[in-house]
Amino acid sequence: MVVHLWQLSVISQHMVKSLTLIPYMSLCSLKLCTHDLEMCKYTPIFKKGRKDDVNNYRPVSLTCILCKVMESIVRNKIMEHFVLNKLFTNRQFCFLKGRSTVTQLLQILDDWTETLESGGRIDVIYTDFEKAFDKVLHRRLLSKLKSYKLHTSIIDWIKDFLTDRKQRVRVNGEFSCWAEVLSGIPQGSILGHFCL
Repeated sequence: MVVHLWQLSVISQHMVKSLTLIPYMSLCSLKLCTHDLEMCKYTPIFKKGRKDDVNNYRPVSLTCILCKVMESIVRNKIMEHFVLNKLFTNRQFCFLKGRSTVTQLLQILDDWTETLESGGRIDVIYTDFEKAFDKVLHRRLLSKLKSYKLHTSIIDWIKDFLTDRKQRVRVNGEFSCWAEVLSGIPQGSILGHFCL
């Protein structure tokens, strides 16, 4: 089958229109617009320990590209609100432009060096928020977002994003049955870091 350039041009114009319309409708209706966007496939990523123990794997959500586009739009609005209202402290690193975890480590190294050179002492406590994404309570998260005075349309969209989700796991090319998601935040999602 031969496809001419003018046919590709016509097809791409229709696709662009549709692909632009779906996120617009989603944000206007405060819903994901299609049941398929709420369905996630998870790929287990090995972390550490024995490979035959399921607890040693981290589930990463493989959501569709359109859902990620909509998440990006919502994330940008949240970031704009947080920056405008000065809701980030000067101790906030990671997920902020120009304030990566490397920047944080360099600042800590400077602080510790200065403290040690002036004869001070340093005590460090490390914490690991294991399964933090899995344990986020949706009501508490939505309440917290409301307390930051985010626009209700953004909160409603996030509520729809989190509820009535289904997931399945892919291992070696085989899929499990679909199961309802009752708690937690999809790992691998763009909005995930706002939810912790």
